[in-house]
Amino acid sequence: MDLSLEFLQNAQVVITFVAFVALTVAIWLVAECKYLFIKFEHSPEEEEGWKEMDEHYPGKELSIRDILKNSTFRGFSAV
Repeated sequence: MDLSLEFLQNAQVVITFVAFVALTVAIWLVAECKYLFIKFEHSPEEEEGWKEMDEHYPGKELSIRDILKNSTFRGFSAV
């Protein structure tokens, strides 16, 4: 009797793992299909933001170092 109970517990672990892998593959497949079939376009508001950024930093997208140079980390006292 203990042998059959142990077998059922092992089978349950295997079935749970296979279900998890199947769910993961299904979610990945949905994400890939969305990427292939849904085309992303910037809204007019975002286009205005790009134009404004080009006015301040012409032809250059800010790197993390550029952002950190101009940021402050003093918390509430920075306000």
